Amino acid sequence: LGVVSRADGSTRYFHPYAGKQPGIHAATPVVIGDALFVSAGTIPSSGLFALAEEEVQPVWESRDMVSSFSGSVLMGGHLYGFGGQVLECIDLEGKVQWSERGIGNGAVSGAGDRLLVMGGDGALRVAKATPAGFEVLSEVPLFEEGRYWTKPVLVNGIIYCRSSKGRVIARDHRLEEGE
Repeated sequence: LGVVSRADGSTRYFHPYAGKQPGIHAATPVVIGDALFVSAGTIPSSGLFALAEEEVQPVWESRDMVSSFSGSVLMGGHLYGFGGQVLECIDLEGKVQWSERGIGNGAVSGAGDRLLVMGGDGALRVAKATPAGFEVLSEVPLFEEGRYWTKPVLVNGIIYCRSSKGRVIARDHRLEEGE
């Protein structure tokens, strides 16, 4: 785990962390105050690391949230993301609040108090961002082919989703007047 200076590219912090073994390390870290949540596609896969004055201090490491590609999102003091084939919510102490199986490895992003979940099954789900459980508000199948590791993007009420085959679908989620 390395952090570089924006000013000159020099290494500010370094901590040997690669999920303890070589593998996939493509998930973007999540900044949480003076700490980083890091996830790797190997086990143990995730951890919270405090950025001290001159060093990185591990706070905790976990076998949960093995985010190989798309990474996690921080919402309301909880992290949401895929751990392999399982969508998970963990608190900032690394404890699993809930896990949802059956939608495959995908990507998640957040908007307001909602999760935008592109599942490995090709369906887009909009769900409440709550540690109480996975509550789907809407679900629509979008794709039949490919993998779905690109985070859904919300722009002016339109959610854009992309498959690994390069196909992009725009889904209108704006409310009609009076709704």
